[in-house]
Order: sequence, then C-alpha cells, then structure tokens
Amino acid sequence: MNGRARGGWGSFARNVEFTLTYRGDLPSSQGKSQKRNKKKKAHDLRRTFHLQLANQWRVVPELRQLYVPYPRDQKSYWNIPEEDVSQIQFITRIGNYRFAPLVVNGKLLKLVCELNITLLSQANPGSIFEQGKDGGDLDNRLKVLLDALSIPQLSQLLDPRGHPATDEDPFFCLLQDDRLVTKVTVASERLLRPPQSGEVASYVELDIRVNVKASDASTFYFSA
Repeated sequence: MNGRARGGWGSFARNVEFTLTYRGDLPSSQGKSQKRNKKKKAHDLRRTFHLQLANQWRVVPELRQLYVPYPRDQKSYWNIPEEDVSQIQFITRIGNYRFAPLVVNGKLLKLVCELNITLLSQANPGSIFEQGKDGGDLDNRLKVLLDALSIPQLSQLLDPRGHPATDEDPFFCLLQDDRLVTKVTVASERLLRPPQSGEVASYVELDIRVNVKASDASTFYFSA
C-alpha cells in the first residue's frame, strides 16, 4: 500500500503483504472434548496474532497514520474523525472487547485478502486429511485457524463477560469476516526435526503469507 498525496490526503495504491507465524498446538474441532477446548485454542491463537498485527499497524506508514499506539500512561487513539472510523468499520465492539480488523468491508474502505499457508507437522504423509491421533483432519483445523483470524461472535469469546488485557485494547485481528478471504492455498510438509519432549501430535509450525488488496476501484483517503 502506497500513500499518494491528493488534496492533502493519500490513498492505498498497492497490496500489503506480510507473514503471520504460529508454533504450537492446532487441533481440529471434532469430538466433544475438543469442541469444549475450541474457544480457548481460538482465543490463544487470536492473542498470538494480535501481538503480530499490532506491530504491523506500527510499522506500515499508511496504517500508522490511522492508529497511534499507546504512549506511556496515555490511551491510544485513532487519527481520523470518529464518523470515519465507524464508516471504515475498524472498531467492532464484542462484549467488553474492541476488535480492530485489518481487512474490512466498509463504506470507505473495501479490502479482501489471500492466504498462502505453509503447515509443517509430524503427521505421516497423506494423513493430513484424516481424522486421527497424528493431527490430521485439515479442513477442521483450518476452520479453527480462520476463527482465530476473524472477529469472534459473542458466543465464541472464551469468556463473554471477560475483559481484555491492558495491551489488548484495541484487540487487533486480521479479518472483519472470514468471507473476505478470496483464496486459500495450503502446502503441507513433514516437520523433519524429531518431536520434542511433551510435544502433542497436533503440534504445527505455521507460516501464513497474507496478501491484502482492494476489492474494487474505490479509494480511501488518509489525512496527512
């Protein structure tokens, strides 16, 4: 994305590409016991990505114009008029959380993204699509991942009455809605290093290459 001056404002003119990473347990949502743990796992993943996305907002110039991070002893704030914030739909309140998605479909800004995922695991070749103890069942594991990348519904929060941590307001996430993902590719590879002590069968190493782009010819302008 590239800011071009036009009447004191700039516009998104190129794609934004970056990589999100995760190292840890990624179970499927199958089975009653796993479904009970799905909320916790999705929230743990969401927190992992929040930290990475918060940094992305700090280092990309166009995003840094919009959002000013926490100064010491002060609240962060949005560097655009409140009415524009609501139209862009950067902030979505769910329970006591304020979620700030990067990929949005608002009145002033319409974005989509593509995900190119590399998944390394200890699963045997060909077993990644199978339900079993070696961490297969790719479709359902991707559902857990997409849930973690998106703004949750109130019922999907780990604790609907819970409060965010001090560094989670706003809580950054990738997607306003997972329907804004237009393409997903997955390369599944065998993790060649020996399993570590205590490592579960559903342990994975994920590299998620994200490509964010405008969904139409509309232009959003940033204040200088």
